[in-house]
Amino acid sequence: MTGYVLRWDQAGFWANKVEVGIAAATPVLGEAIKKLALGGNDYGNLTLTRFYALHVLILPALIGAVVVVHVKLARKLGPTPLGDRAQALSPRWPDQALRDVIAMAMVFAILLAYVVSTHGADLAAPADPSAPFDARPLWYFRWLFELRDLAGSAEKLAALAAPAVVGGALVALPLLDRGPSRDPRRRKLCLGGSPGCWR
Repeated sequence: MTGYVLRWDQAGFWANKVEVGIAAATPVLGEAIKKLALGGNDYGNLTLTRFYALHVLILPALIGAVVVVHVKLARKLGPTPLGDRAQALSPRWPDQALRDVIAMAMVFAILLAYVVSTHGADLAAPADPSAPFDARPLWYFRWLFELRDLAGSAEKLAALAAPAVVGGALVALPLLDRGPSRDPRRRKLCLGGSPGCWR
């Protein structure tokens, strides 16, 4: 989402305009969020600079910090045992590290093959705010776009509440799932998000 506007073509410009518009609808903080994202009252060089910094510096640093905390917690508390077996698992190095590297290499190869086969990203002429453009979301926001259409007059509420509810449920799930078994075959309801397994 943060990198799409960096193309600064019609699709990236208008998609970002919609995204910033949704963020601007946030009660109380909306206008401040919009000004912070745009670097002023309207789109310009400061907008690109801010989204570039967010995309290249801030988000990678934040993800790196979360990974460091995760690894420290995993080293301190140990891994989750497989199934109901509480015995110690194999050490992370070299077994699990090798599996991680193989998985990352496979994902990278798939992404590279996709980019090469589609001839890279579509890059159109620079954005022209005065030209009409039918902005359509990319696949990862299609569900939110359809939800806004279904919500009718409550589209702003739906656009703000739906991601918060889904994200909140995903964050709360490990805290609410207190079943003794860690075996995925015995936790189908919990893994599916069913409230029937919460204790």
